[in-house]
Amino acid sequence: MSVVFKTTRDAIREVVQERVEANRQMFKTDAFQAHYVLKSLGHDLQALKLSGSPESCKQLPIVHRAISLLKRSLMGTYHGVSPRYLDRYLAEFCFRWNRRDSEATIWFSMLKAACFALPMGYAELRR
Repeated sequence: MSVVFKTTRDAIREVVQERVEANRQMFKTDAFQAHYVLKSLGHDLQALKLSGSPESCKQLPIVHRAISLLKRSLMGTYHGVSPRYLDRYLAEFCFRWNRRDSEATIWFSMLKAACFALPMGYAELRR
């Protein structure tokens, strides 16, 4: 996950070119007009006009589950988030999401990362 401040065709094109392999990929999205830029990049697009309907949760369940859990995490754990550090909150959420099925080993992974990480000064933290 990453923060995308604009939902224009150019912004979406930039993110997709940076993060998605050039060969043909399949995207399943809502029918947001800017998403059609994916076709011009040579990808397959299945656009579903489902925004706001209960059917959208059935068609894109993992997306809705991830967004719902992210919102609950940000409101429940942090009680609000500064836009300045939103990328860091998203990185932590993705770390937890990607390891949600390996709950037994997540504690060991976090402990190992903490032991071998280089110290971080206050100036670095404020970046």
